[in-house]
Amino acid sequence: MNYEEMPNRPIMCIDMKCFYASCIAMLHGIDILETPVAVVANFDQPGSVVLAASPLMKEKYKIKTGSRRYEIPKHPDIQLFEPKMSFFIQMSMTITRLIANYVPVDAIHVYSVDVLLLLCKLYINDRQIYFVVYDNYYLNKGGYFEEQTRRLWY
Repeated sequence: MNYEEMPNRPIMCIDMKCFYASCIAMLHGIDILETPVAVVANFDQPGSVVLAASPLMKEKYKIKTGSRRYEIPKHPDIQLFEPKMSFFIQMSMTITRLIANYVPVDAIHVYSVDVLLLLCKLYINDRQIYFVVYDNYYLNKGGYFEEQTRRLWY
């Protein structure tokens, strides 16, 4: 394959920071940036994998995505949650639909629940994406999660 002959297009990757942990924090009214939070696949299995960890959980306790439940220290400040996949998917679809208001649908490629790829081709840039999310969530709906979204995306 000759890559020289391939089209040269900018692609933007939108990776939603601590997405599962952020969604859980929204449901429980937790400040994701101030609280050590981990989303663990299965509480019943000590070797169960951590699906997401808040920034503080990563920084202070060295627990990250892929860590095991038995590695999480017993500490009263740490909050553990099991995943709510249907809610995570719903939130992801809401964000994708929101971005589709500003970018042609054929320019949006869903890579995973928390990652979108945009074929930019003069459609939109990273700063505009930030304002799309901020304006629509924070200004139109208001509330805790929207403020957290603004803090995490900028």
